[in-house]
Amino acid sequence: MLYSCSGRFAENDIEPIAIGRANRFLHWQDMIFFKQKAYQVYDFLGLSLDVHNKEQQNINKFKKGFGGREEIHYQSYVPQTKKGMLLIFLLRWKWRNQMELVKRSTALKENQARVRNEHLTN
Repeated sequence: MLYSCSGRFAENDIEPIAIGRANRFLHWQDMIFFKQKAYQVYDFLGLSLDVHNKEQQNINKFKKGFGGREEIHYQSYVPQTKKGMLLIFLLRWKWRNQMELVKRSTALKENQARVRNEHLTN
């Protein structure tokens, strides 16, 4: 993503709809630029899982409005030092209430179910 226009101005001198259109235009221009450079993927970096957060759901709607496909990717960190272990512990505590934080056992179960479904459909 080269540019984004997602801020709201304190003086309300620009309508939110104009900001939304500018943001959509900037993303579209980025997509055209990267397609010309032979990129295959434009990643919006995830969707919110919190269905009760209206602002996050509006962002999801914005991202989905471009089309494309949703993919599930899991990211994990494996600490290599005691400092790394402490950092992981602190981050887990900080993010403990975020719905996007998935426990390893849940991710493994979902992955196994997805693999089973792929084998059944093939």
